[in-house]
Order: sequence, then C-alpha cells, then structure tokens
Amino acid sequence: MMNINVLVAEPSGSDWSAIAKGIRRQLPEASMLRVKDGEQALRFLFHRGLLTAEPPVPDLVLLAEELPLIPAAGVIARMRIDPRTRLTPVIVLRRDLEEEALDPYWDGELRASMMTVCVTDGLETQVAEAVNDLCHRRPPLPERQKALSFRQ
Repeated sequence: MMNINVLVAEPSGSDWSAIAKGIRRQLPEASMLRVKDGEQALRFLFHRGLLTAEPPVPDLVLLAEELPLIPAAGVIARMRIDPRTRLTPVIVLRRDLEEEALDPYWDGELRASMMTVCVTDGLETQVAEAVNDLCHRRPPLPERQKALSFRQ
C-alpha cells in the first residue's frame, strides 16, 4: 500500500480532531503533519534556510484560510510557482463563503486541484468528502516520485 502524506496547516486545536478524522475516513494509512501557521507550512514545503535535501512533496495540503503570519492565499501562491508543488491538491477551510479571496488561484488547470470547505458542525464529513473528491480527480504521487515519507 502506498504511503499518503498530508500537510495540515490550521491554528485551531478545536478543528484538528475533526480534520484528522475526516482525512482518516478516506486515507486510513495517511501520514499527517500539522503546522499552526503559514510560515511553518512554507518552511516545511521548501525548507527555507536549511541545508538539506529536497523536502517530501505532500500528496495533499489542507490549509485554514486565515492562518497566522502568512494566510492560505500566500502559501498557495508560493506553491503554484514551484514546479514540485504546482499541482499538489489543496483544500482550504473557510469560516465564511461570502467572499472568495482565493479567486486568482482558482483558474484553469489549478481549479481541478483545489477545493473549499466551509467550517461547520459537519467538518469531519466535509473534509472526508473533499479528500475523496480530490483523490479521484488527482491520484496521489507514485512512490517513485516521492523523495521521503513524513514518517521518516
């Protein structure tokens, strides 16, 4: 069985349990790494300032829209300019669906690799459905394309 890596950037401890359960519903063997702000997400994705090998590319990134330090839109913008992470599927957790702040990142081929989930009481189910939908649209990277597992 292939190891699936999921990077979760969300500052709210109250949402973490529902998010993790939702991911596990669809990807029981997934390795999840949680960071609490956009800066940590970018540091993990690109190992800025560290003299190490290329970091593992997650199969899925789940971001709270309102992250401390760097918001989800900034993390996505950086991901989309790097060839390694350009097409990595992203789920954005939003508190309010009124204003679509991520419009510039939702065009063309990138639309197929992004989804929005509104944070409600059914967050676990919504995350599970979004993960399922994205996995059907864009299957996880083959093992040969992965540098490392999160578990290493």
